[in-house]
Amino acid sequence: MAGSEYITSMRAMIGHELLLVPTVSVLPWDENGRLLLARSALSGEWMTIGGMVEPDEAPQEAAIREAREEAGVELALCGI
Repeated sequence: MAGSEYITSMRAMIGHELLLVPTVSVLPWDENGRLLLARSALSGEWMTIGGMVEPDEAPQEAAIREAREEAGVELALCGI
């Protein structure tokens, strides 16, 4: 999996210093009260859906994008 160009450019500037980046995590529930989780391709463990907020997007946009990328689902956000 390719890393973010933003993170790559920041790492080139600061090396291995601590880098704090905003992230999102979504907990999609269906109408029957079931929670959607994703299974990691690397470890096989169950995990929540989420990831990094890109510099040009709002957290809400990142949540919708990550759900589409990681689980192939379209979300309608509520409770934010």
